[in-house]
Formats: sequence, structure tokens, C-alpha cells
Amino acid sequence: MTNYSIRAEATRILEEVLLPDTHLGFPSSFTEAAKKVKFVGDDDKPFVLTPLKITESCASLTALVATAANVAAAERYGIGYQDVEVNTDVATLFLESVLLPTVGGKPFMVHPQLAKELAKMDIYQVGKPIRRYATNVYKTKDGR
Repeated sequence: MTNYSIRAEATRILEEVLLPDTHLGFPSSFTEAAKKVKFVGDDDKPFVLTPLKITESCASLTALVATAANVAAAERYGIGYQDVEVNTDVATLFLESVLLPTVGGKPFMVHPQLAKELAKMDIYQVGKPIRRYATNVYKTKDGR
């Protein structure tokens, strides 16, 4: 894994998996606009220990959204495609952000009113242990 690059893999997912997928049916303008996407970040190596490519996947999906916005702006306002930077570190933190908020010093998921509201939307019961453990993200020995 010494040669592995998060940015290169995110680029590959965008260019070789998402954009050419015929089931998604993106117009050729998406391929052109996606050439303006650049993946950036402080660390090009994986830093969330998981068997899934969560950083790369989130970054490439963020780039796809930016590409769609780029195409929409170009068509609506008659401007050229804009340069886009997707920060892979921020993309990872976005996925983790649901774990971070607190209410009264406790995780927001245990707040009674919020738990009640969130339960209405949780059709797959993501709070069940089997679903939580599937993320493969656990506390480390030193509590981090």
C-alpha cells in the first residue's frame, strides 16, 4: 500500500466508475466538466481504518455533485466550467460528522427528543449493533 493514493483512487472512481456508468446516464458535458476537478488534502494516505474506501467514495461523489453544479451553471449562465477542488480530508470528516455533535455533553443520538425524531427516519435501524460494527470504526486502545 506504499504507492496507494487517496486522490488517485478518488479520481479513478469519478472518471472510470461513476461518469461512464450507463445506468446513471450522464451527458458528455459531465465528462468535460469533471476535467476541472482536482482532489486535494493534507494526507494522501488512508487515515480512517476501514475495509471500505469511504474517503475515496465520498470525495468522488462530492466531485460528481460539483460537476453537476458546474454543468448547470455553464448552461444557465453561459460561462465556462469552473475549477473545482475537493478536499479529501474534509470529505472524510463529513462522513464522521454524524458521530461528533453533542447536546448537554452527551452524543446527540442519545438525546430523547432527537432520538425520537431520528427514529422516524431510521427505516434500516442503523443503531443496531450489527450495523454499527459493520463500519469497522472502533475506539482505539488509548481511547481515541
